[in-house]
Amino acid sequence: MKKVFKAIALSLSAICLFSAAGCKKPVDNSENTIEIFALDAGYGLDWLYAMEEVFEEKTGYNIEISIQGDTAIEPKIRSGPDVNTTDLFITGEVWNRYISLGDKAVAGYDYILEPLDDVYEYVPEGETLSIGEKMWGSFNTFFQMEVEENGEYVNHYYAMPWAAGMGGLFYNQDLFTQANLSGEPLTTDQLMEYCQALKDANIMPYIYSATDDYFSYCQYTWWAQYETIKGTENFWNCKVNDNAIPSAAISMQIFDQEGIREMYKVFEDMLHPDKGYVYSTVEELDYTTAQARFFAGEAAMLPCGDWLENEMRNASSSLDIGNILPMRTPVISALSDKMSYWEESVNFTEATRDASFAAKRKAYDEKLRDLVEYADKIIAGETAELPSFANEADAQIVIAARRVCDAPSQTHSMVIPVYATAKEAAKEFLKFTASDEGIAIYIANTSGSYLPYLYDLESYAGYDDLSEFSKKKWDILSTSDFVQYVSKWPSHYLGGLGISRGVERVSIAFGSRDASVRTTADAAVKANKDYFTVDRMETLLRNAGLI
Repeated sequence: MKKVFKAIALSLSAICLFSAAGCKKPVDNSENTIEIFALDAGYGLDWLYAMEEVFEEKTGYNIEISIQGDTAIEPKIRSGPDVNTTDLFITGEVWNRYISLGDKAVAGYDYILEPLDDVYEYVPEGETLSIGEKMWGSFNTFFQMEVEENGEYVNHYYAMPWAAGMGGLFYNQDLFTQANLSGEPLTTDQLMEYCQALKDANIMPYIYSATDDYFSYCQYTWWAQYETIKGTENFWNCKVNDNAIPSAAISMQIFDQEGIREMYKVFEDMLHPDKGYVYSTVEELDYTTAQARFFAGEAAMLPCGDWLENEMRNASSSLDIGNILPMRTPVISALSDKMSYWEESVNFTEATRDASFAAKRKAYDEKLRDLVEYADKIIAGETAELPSFANEADAQIVIAARRVCDAPSQTHSMVIPVYATAKEAAKEFLKFTASDEGIAIYIANTSGSYLPYLYDLESYAGYDDLSEFSKKKWDILSTSDFVQYVSKWPSHYLGGLGISRGVERVSIAFGSRDASVRTTADAAVKANKDYFTVDRMETLLRNAGLI
């Protein structure tokens, strides 16, 4: 039976809810009852209720679920055991900042969260891999948190994921066909060719809510495609290369990463109102309306997250995802300037400043598309012949770029307060969620969404009933490397580091119809460099513990 209690902010003196029936019985705060505080977002909570039923029957533990409303997580979990009786938070938080607070988070405890190393080391019954070994590498790395013990820095796990979603572009295959477009765009230049073809066919290329700015998922993907994921991590660690040691003067050079400019150039070229590739009222649209109009066929592409199908079905059981599919994010065309066939003495942005470069740019991009097609076959485990104009170094650069994916679901995490009364029971529930049995329950109750673990999807009993949307999503997710979410880095949450000043939402910064609001890639890069003086960098490095 579902036991759902709306989470409401009340003082201790008002815990009981009085009604004609009297005072509601408080939840059993013992080691046998797991109080769960859960976020009801795009993936819904049907998976949690389904797991609750099976888990209670298997173990004899009791679960009580509260739905996260407007209650802020930080004051709730930091209030300590005298106020907060939640044993397991299932929410949308990145917890590195909480761990960095140490014993300042909750009085009397070294850290606010219970270590989960033993959960990661557990091998589910009937399986051969531990949970940590099953977890996709990028997620495993993301959930490692560094702490100091006995004068040394060590990694522990304090959180686990409850979703494996991707963010990026989703497209209407029927509208692509109407515009005589076959397949997906392989590069960003080809993406803009698709936009023009759609426009010429009187089909609006993009619709979205500019205030929600789901285009940020492409933002971090294109940056990492050019710089590599390791290169973006160097940025957040204020290192100019893999072996550099952060220092105020040298670390200022991180703002010279060409991938930041190249990424912003894509948005500058694609979203400018003069291009006519974007629904005219995106700055006024809310996300729900934009999504509904996308499903109604009013535009061909929508930046979003992979919870799209589940969210749609939760809105109406009569809706069908139809021929809407997730797109593997096109490779940034500027990557050509890293290839052996590149003949220019300048980088991609500098070359494009010369109008006579247009024909050469097209030829370069045709070669890059051939390399992306090659990479796709290799990633899929197929045999492929490397194009004759390229070498193995080219191939590895493009394969790495093609595997980059943004995973907003890294924020979808589960944690146990260190002071929880039922933390051992909560750990058993975490183990169950990561088992093959738990994964199957999750898939069945999220319209074919996934958890970030190695799993034989074709062995799933409901495989034949999964939509093409769900199967394509799995193909992308299971063959991707994920950009580490920005909130993981101390330089960001303690030092205020970002990739640009004044670009909080790329869809507004580069697509606003108000010329006074719009910026350019060059201006965005310059704004960051102008803001972070050597003195500010020194403060940032100290606040982030990097020097």
